[in-house]
Amino acid sequence: MLGWLFARSPIDPVEKAWVEKSMLWLAHHYSLQRMLSATVKLPEQEVTFENYRPDPEHVHKLFDWLSMQIPGAKDKVALEIVSQSCGHHVDAEATSPNTISIADNPGARQVIRIGQEQLRNPYLVSADLARGLAAQEISALSHTSPPSPASWLTDLATVYFGWGLLIAHSQTGNGTGNGNCGDCSGPTIQNSAPLRLVGYALALFSHVRGEPPADYCRQLRPDAAVAYDRSWNYLRRTSDTIFSRATAEQRPAEQGRGEQLLRQLRKGSASARVAALWD
Repeated sequence: MLGWLFARSPIDPVEKAWVEKSMLWLAHHYSLQRMLSATVKLPEQEVTFENYRPDPEHVHKLFDWLSMQIPGAKDKVALEIVSQSCGHHVDAEATSPNTISIADNPGARQVIRIGQEQLRNPYLVSADLARGLAAQEISALSHTSPPSPASWLTDLATVYFGWGLLIAHSQTGNGTGNGNCGDCSGPTIQNSAPLRLVGYALALFSHVRGEPPADYCRQLRPDAAVAYDRSWNYLRRTSDTIFSRATAEQRPAEQGRGEQLLRQLRKGSASARVAALWD
């Protein structure tokens, strides 16, 4: 029970609290069952990256493969391959040709735009497609106040929907991607969440689902595997997280009860105390 006193968190307490609170937000808006029943998309599964060809036909196959996670995705989102490489854009259909944030027109059908030059890297393409689909799902909750920054929440949503391994493959240590585009106003790979946060979210995902770390580690590149493995082992040793099956199934009003918050402040770990102060 006191294991967390002798173990070191793999990420900063404020970051840890933010990831766990964001995962709870996703659970409350999409249900815990959606995460528990999500099919984890693996690079070696169904669409083999070894046989990938950098052409629109293969990108559309990746899009179809990922869209199976989102009910009615084809009615909500379309895919376009454009000549300019600019990370991924998610634009509202029938609006200005300039790239806009999806939040500007949440009721319209959305378009994910992938640059032609980016097609050479299947991991970046699949990650950007997953981000675009997740961003569209979050934009539909226009009546809520999601955690910020929005682009980081989008990355956590991809983990929640089962695309976390693909996202981790595309990530660098500080969360920035390849290329540069000063005109992008929607979520792009340039402002994605740091790898250590994605690794921790992926560890929460597999820990709550009761899945062994070996299944994930062998699918990750070395630096991503280290970030994930450290996080999973910390959770195994300490169970120090406010994101669990029990808390995810509680209503938000129940989570904010005074007695529970006082208990977190008095006896919780550093990240639990931060989360209690935010409430």
